[in-house]
Amino acid sequence: ITSAVSLVAILILPSGWIGLPVLTLGLGLNASFGLCLLIIVLRSEDSDTTAHLSSMAQGIGYLLAAPGPWLIGVISGATGGWNLAIATVAVMAVVTAVLGYGAGREGRLQASP
Repeated sequence: ITSAVSLVAILILPSGWIGLPVLTLGLGLNASFGLCLLIIVLRSEDSDTTAHLSSMAQGIGYLLAAPGPWLIGVISGATGGWNLAIATVAVMAVVTAVLGYGAGREGRLQASP
């Protein structure tokens, strides 16, 4: 949520105030990456499950994230500005927060035999 709020602030604040949302955006992105890795460990029953879950999560995550910069560039080029591109990233940040909330629920996962 910090990332989404920061991105919206970047869109609406005057350029003289852009430093604060950029700072909070960096903090939010760095914290969310560490929390994603921590959730993998906390939800796993044993080291084997951790390895499987980590491989799956990181593999799918990087596969989905890889075209992101290109796609944002296409949106920016097509619209002639950055507003829609930044708004798209803000929406994706909210979706990520909702999915992260679901991934962080109580309980442990076990690898199938």
